[in-house]
Amino acid sequence: MKGNLATRRRLRKDDNLASMLSLSGTPPRARFVREAGHLQISIDRRRGIGPAAFLLVWLGGWGLAAWSTVRTLLHESWSAGWALLAVWLAGWTIGGLTVVVLVLVLLLGNERVSVAGGALRLGVLVGPWLRERAFDLAGVHNLRVLSPRDVAPTARGRSRPPMGGLAFEHGGRTIRFGAGLQGLEADRVLSAIAALLPSG
Repeated sequence: MKGNLATRRRLRKDDNLASMLSLSGTPPRARFVREAGHLQISIDRRRGIGPAAFLLVWLGGWGLAAWSTVRTLLHESWSAGWALLAVWLAGWTIGGLTVVVLVLVLLLGNERVSVAGGALRLGVLVGPWLRERAFDLAGVHNLRVLSPRDVAPTARGRSRPPMGGLAFEHGGRTIRFGAGLQGLEADRVLSAIAALLPSG
């Protein structure tokens, strides 16, 4: 009974935040789809035009190097050097394809957050392709909105640049999502997800 009351309060808060956001005149980055026991949030990512432009220039050099290597392999006979060059080309190709995927994510990717079946799923959607991670709802703790000034340590102990958004703790790790969301919109995403948490 208490859980249902808390959920209703969360949903009323979410409705109030949605009304305030619409009155602010700010185009929403987050779109919500709700069904019984299911929530899906699509978040428009900030377009990384600068990084994407740099990577496209890099891809131009990558393509020239790959084409030059292919021509060399076609005109040379088999040798130990030929085999090493072929192995290098295979690795070079994998690296280039990885950068192509990254460029597509920067220019076309959107973030998808869903809560259903006892799991919170975070994914990146590029066209018809979706890559996502699932987290057991029972293990989600300290869901919160991050300040734009907040930073997060990387695996090497350095700090990532401040990006805002949201975060939660799961399995001893801090999971961040919704980069760039701030203010009322971040609060609305927080309220919608928190309403479906076991502790909600």
